Amino acid sequence: MEINRTYYLYNRYLSNKLTAAELKELQLVLDDPTQEEILKSLFDKTWDDLKKDETHYISQSKDVEIYQHIISQKRHKTAWLSIAATIFLCLCGMGLFYKLSKNTPLLVSLQTGELTDITPRADKPTLILADGKKIALNTDKEGIIVQDKEYIYEDGTTILNKSSDITTNHPSSSKLNTIITPIGSQYMVIIPDGSKVWLNSASILKFPEEFGDNREVYLSGEAYFEIKKNKEKPFFVRTDKQEIAVLGTQFNVSAYNGDVHAATTLLKGAVNVKSMPPEGKNSNFEKGMLLQPGQQVVTDNQYKSKLETNADTIQAMAWKEGLFVFNNESIEDIMKSLARWYPIDVKYQGDLKNVRFVGNYSRAKGLLNLLENIETTGKVHFKIEQSDDISKERRILIVAN
Repeated sequence: MEINRTYYLYNRYLSNKLTAAELKELQLVLDDPTQEEILKSLFDKTWDDLKKDETHYISQSKDVEIYQHIISQKRHKTAWLSIAATIFLCLCGMGLFYKLSKNTPLLVSLQTGELTDITPRADKPTLILADGKKIALNTDKEGIIVQDKEYIYEDGTTILNKSSDITTNHPSSSKLNTIITPIGSQYMVIIPDGSKVWLNSASILKFPEEFGDNREVYLSGEAYFEIKKNKEKPFFVRTDKQEIAVLGTQFNVSAYNGDVHAATTLLKGAVNVKSMPPEGKNSNFEKGMLLQPGQQVVTDNQYKSKLETNADTIQAMAWKEGLFVFNNESIEDIMKSLARWYPIDVKYQGDLKNVRFVGNYSRAKGLLNLLENIETTGKVHFKIEQSDDISKERRILIVAN
């Protein structure tokens, strides 16, 4: 390869302007032992530039140590790529936080236009019966119905029939079935009392094969409920922060593990929401709050709850309509929502504490389209790991502008 071409590729790499094709070309250069002297001279110059500029906070002894570590690996051709990646990260002010590893991913600017889009995984929702049996559910079907110990798809196709099983002819409200929706998947279930539940991605619903004196289900994640009225048997949804008591209504519950807040939003009817602190903790909503349509109760990690009398019901229900709706959301919260749909590993660089966004995005347009829209605000830019394997988890670096 011509020396000028090597210089060109190297400088394009440092300025984050490489196309996907040029990136592959540079990888071949870095693996070519005949290029060692050229690359050493380029690294020498880059290191000198770093010492004049971005590494002023590194002690003299430390910068010598890092430099010697880089140069000492020149005999191992497989190390060149990771060395280049490390120097690039140093230019971004992050060099001390990354190991010199040949597995360090190369990140490409979103603006190159050469990236393969990131799509939701094709994992199937899973039904786990009370006896431990697992059933992978058909994603071509709209949902399942559980009634009279029979499990069928909405179109009538039989999944499992336990009605003739004499060992299960007694009420089994203490034995719970579980439906799990993986990242990037939604599913609907009609539970034994005829109530409908739509599960968002990365959610878990536990419910009995038959309801006894009480109707209780347990949720981790997010779901929309349409509950059959039964004044004799109130319906309860329990999460790790809230208990929602229902007579007959339509409402949304968002209660993902790891989220700071759990929220119940009422669309129709009436619900009573109580905070559910563990033993030894106090709550300001232990007696509950009766919600009216259009209201929301938000409970934080300290089990303190707040009533929103004019809730954003469009945002609360956006997931069911195939939308992402952000209303003054932090970039961290936005990426947390996206990570429940796409196989991504997100890292941050710079001061993003006060960076917030407003916008509506269709999931059908793809993740890269959404990120490009966010980038047009000028507040952040994205660097994304390139891969032709759509099932692979991809690293995304978000950099404050």
